[in-house]
Amino acid sequence: MYYSGKYFGAISTSQSSLLFYKYWNKGKKMAKSINTPIKTLPEDLQYITIKGEGRNGAMDGPPRMMYMASIVMDKDGEAHKALKASINQVWTEYCKENGVKGAPKSTGIKPVMVETDELDEYGAKVKVESDKVIATFKTDVAWPDGKSKIVRVFQPSGKDITDVVAAADWAIGNGTKGIIHGLASANDGGKTHKVSLYLTAVQIHSNLVKYTGSVIEVDAYEGVDDIPLDEDLGNVGGVEV
Repeated sequence: MYYSGKYFGAISTSQSSLLFYKYWNKGKKMAKSINTPIKTLPEDLQYITIKGEGRNGAMDGPPRMMYMASIVMDKDGEAHKALKASINQVWTEYCKENGVKGAPKSTGIKPVMVETDELDEYGAKVKVESDKVIATFKTDVAWPDGKSKIVRVFQPSGKDITDVVAAADWAIGNGTKGIIHGLASANDGGKTHKVSLYLTAVQIHSNLVKYTGSVIEVDAYEGVDDIPLDEDLGNVGGVEV
C-alpha cells in the first residue's frame, strides 16, 4: 500500500509513517527510551492480525499498517498484575534516566467497555468499564527499509509454526488461549511520555480457535433461475463488473 502526500510524494505507508514522524519531531530533544522484553501469562487472545497487509494503527496522519495482537485479562487477575509490574519496572527506569515524574500517558492497557440498558442524550447505550482489561501489542508490518517484518508463532511446546500459520487459510481467532511476547518501551514519542507494547511473537497455549471469515446465511429462492456467469469475461448476466 502506498501513500501520496505533499510532504513526501508517493512512498510506501511504512516509509511515510517514519518520515512523517521525523518531520514533525525535527529539532526536538528526544528522551532516552528504555526497552525490556516481556511476555504475558496465558489468557484469551483477541483481534490477532499477524499476516497479510495488517491493520491501520495510525491515530492521525498518514496510514500506518501494523500487525497487532490483543489479550484480555481479569482486572484483578494475576496476568494483569504481572503485566503491570513489568510496565512499572521499565517506567521507573525511564523516569530515573530522563528526570520524568508522574504516570505514563498510556501503557497499551485499556478497560474493556460493556453496554448498559441506560441511554445517553443521543439514544445510544451508555458504556461502562467491565471487570476485564485488554492489552494491545503492535508492530509495523515493515522495517524502515521496506523489508517485511515477521511475527513468529509458537506451539505450547515452543515449536516454531510461523510458516504453517502464514500459509494456512485460517487465522488465530478470538478465544484462543495464548501468550503474547513483545517489548515494553518507555518513550516520549516526540509528543508525550508513555509506554508502548511492541509485538514480536504469539504462542498458542490451548483452545486454538481457527478464524476462517464471517459466516453469511443466505436463503434459497424457488422459481428463480440462477444468473449465467461468463467466467472468461468476469461478467454477471452480461453486465461487466
